[in-house]
Amino acid sequence: MIIKSFFRQYLYLMFVVFLFSGVTACSKDKTTDIDVVDEKILSIEDKITKAAFIKSVDLATQVSLHSGVTQVNLNIKTQNDQPLAIYVLEVDLNKPGVTIKASTPDNQKTFKLQQVSKIAEAADRQGNRVIAAVNADYFLWTGEPWGPLVKDSEIIRFQFAEAWHGFFGLTNQGKAMVGKPGEFVINRSSLAQAVGGTEELISKGKKVSHTNKDRHPRTIVGHTKENIVYLIVVDGRQPTHSIGMTLSELSDIMVALGVESALNLDGGGSSTLVVKNSKTNAFEVKNKHSDANPRSVANALSIVSTAE
Repeated sequence: MIIKSFFRQYLYLMFVVFLFSGVTACSKDKTTDIDVVDEKILSIEDKITKAAFIKSVDLATQVSLHSGVTQVNLNIKTQNDQPLAIYVLEVDLNKPGVTIKASTPDNQKTFKLQQVSKIAEAADRQGNRVIAAVNADYFLWTGEPWGPLVKDSEIIRFQFAEAWHGFFGLTNQGKAMVGKPGEFVINRSSLAQAVGGTEELISKGKKVSHTNKDRHPRTIVGHTKENIVYLIVVDGRQPTHSIGMTLSELSDIMVALGVESALNLDGGGSSTLVVKNSKTNAFEVKNKHSDANPRSVANALSIVSTAE
């Protein structure tokens, strides 16, 4: 009896040891799985802060403006402890009813200048509800843009001020693209929307080299292979708030976001981000513009819901 009792206790003890070992092994495996980082699920903040010139993030806020449209605001420090304020709009063009359109003053085809908030107001209507907008092309003080302008498949302007300038557009199938004058000529019949820009920042997923070290407020646009568009506004010329960015730093940001192609838009006092207040329906300027008042510009890129 004593032997049988001892044997039963021994078997019970071995079972407990085995069970505990199994739980420990499972827990270790689970921890290992969690430690594996998937680049696709990194937040916008996580991706951007991989850029080498960024030292730290002092403040980050994220807001969902609409299905497929996210706004992220970042206050960061450079490696030299200088401040930067960056505003990012991420637009998933794969979401039904979400698109990006070229917008003009008073929603007209004639050239004039108008603040981005007023351009957004003029474009906002049933079936074309503007969610947010940024300034787009450089311009003459007559209101004529430097580059091409295609609005709702109609070519309003097709010239480029310089052969090295570029454009951002959406095809009739809703595919985002960045290109140079030759590509505009080839694709213009299939473009639904387009605005001009200047320096190409990313080409075929690779950073384009720029030697210009000037820091300014900036507005840029880029897209991924998956048809996700990033519209970014950077404050500048305000030493205690944001010093502005160089073209090379803009490229670093776009590389960090996994962008396939990117283009520099008008900057300086023109750089403006407006977002529609869902409660008041007013278009509010969200960045700190470097001019005393938001500058009037020739055109804008509007993020639009066509389902409302």
